[in-house]
Amino acid sequence: MAIDLEDVRRIEEAVLQVRLNEGVLGDRELDASEPTITRLNEKIGRLRRLLAESAEVKAEVDAAQQRLLEAYGQRQEDLVPPALPAKPDAKQVDDGSAQKPKQHSDAGEEENNDPAGPNFLVTPDELAAVPSYMKGRLTVADLNEILTTIDTICCERETFLHARNLSQADKIRQREMRSAKEPKLDGMRYVTEAELRDKLPPKAKLAMKYGMQSLRHLGRCKETLITRCKYIIILW
Repeated sequence: MAIDLEDVRRIEEAVLQVRLNEGVLGDRELDASEPTITRLNEKIGRLRRLLAESAEVKAEVDAAQQRLLEAYGQRQEDLVPPALPAKPDAKQVDDGSAQKPKQHSDAGEEENNDPAGPNFLVTPDELAAVPSYMKGRLTVADLNEILTTIDTICCERETFLHARNLSQADKIRQREMRSAKEPKLDGMRYVTEAELRDKLPPKAKLAMKYGMQSLRHLGRCKETLITRCKYIIILW
């Protein structure tokens, strides 16, 4: 309930004025005005009690709000993760430690000069040593895409076979994959030709014929046929 203090002030002034006029009122007028003064006093009393109650309620609301804000602030402090160390500014890196740009061969292909990269990738010099009838029009990028796809398939398979807390469907699939492993290739890393074709993009699929010949020549892999299924065995 909204209480207007200005109304209370006007009521009190009216009551005071009535009381000041009591001395000049006759007995009849005084008797007639007494009920009005009594009602006004009752209303003023109720208004004052409402004002006091409103002040108490406001104090309780403010205290509750303050407690909520303190609890929320503490909760936010608990949820904020520790600050990570700032990365060094690229402008402040010493010229000697800055990453060198990749070099390009005469054919326009990128060389594998990154020492942190996979050590099984083919370099332009290696591709140049492959006989022309084996490599055809293959590029370094074609061969490396085949190699990285083979490595990705093997890593994903091994991760899934050793995974825990799987769904029921994944557990069934995991058991099927374990039972489908070729015993003759136990301990070897391998992919099937069908798995590789499914993962490769269309352009790399066209390069598979010459690509596998070149990769066998470079000693990256070998192929074997078991029960009408061709396996590509990794040698790196």
